[in-house]
Amino acid sequence: MLKRLHRNWKEKVMADIASDPVTESELERLKEKTPAPVNDHLTKPLSAYGATLLALLVTPIFRLSIRLGDGDLLAVTEEGMVHEILPDEDLGDEVESLSMPDAWRFCDTEYHNIGEHSPVMYLLSTDGYSKSFNTKADFLQIGPDYLRMLKESGKDEVSNNIKHWLEKTSQEGSGDDITLGIVFRETLKAK
Repeated sequence: MLKRLHRNWKEKVMADIASDPVTESELERLKEKTPAPVNDHLTKPLSAYGATLLALLVTPIFRLSIRLGDGDLLAVTEEGMVHEILPDEDLGDEVESLSMPDAWRFCDTEYHNIGEHSPVMYLLSTDGYSKSFNTKADFLQIGPDYLRMLKESGKDEVSNNIKHWLEKTSQEGSGDDITLGIVFRETLKAK
């Protein structure tokens, strides 16, 4: 499964490169932004498309989690308790990415049987989100916060505001891009 996902990703990236080659001005911007030699982007075009992979499959019986690179997967209980799935280690500047030739070998996976006290919500986020907080505890607070907002205001309210919230968090925090996925039980209705 991971090999096929990686192969499909590479095919789509190569098609994008073929249809829209890297320009000289883009290469100049890459020189300014990236610590890797720009020649890497010329000789290894996939490196310019480096990406984190976060995946979650939740069934009534089990949960399967997959992570490649630096991202966070959080599970939140009905009471607002947060558990890190596949806790992220500080990987420094050298992070595994889908752009690696054999990226599928570096995926962290977790299979977990779900019991009667299973989480009611999961959050998957790129590292730009966690790096926007001063402490790990401050970041983990997003779990109970999103759970409360979903219960009090409903998914439409959260959906309508999330882009603004994430942009503001990035601007005031890490400055890095933030991607967030929220998976929750539909029974979390606004009161």
